[in-house]
Amino acid sequence: MGFKHGRYLNHAGAGAYRGGWAPGDTEPWRMKSTREDLPLSNLYVAMLQKLGVETDSFGGNTGTLNEV
Repeated sequence: MGFKHGRYLNHAGAGAYRGGWAPGDTEPWRMKSTREDLPLSNLYVAMLQKLGVETDSFGGNTGTLNEV
């Protein structure tokens, strides 16, 4: 279907949160974002297009991921 398998694509960047926190610290989901995140809907648009669905939008996407 045109998908490129066997790779890891890091769209989070080098400063992404890596998981875990010490007791008493702020939970990760309460932290303010320090960079612009790519919406997961960008991936969904790319997948739909590869599957033959003619669409340019899905759930507030900001583009598509051409690397998929």
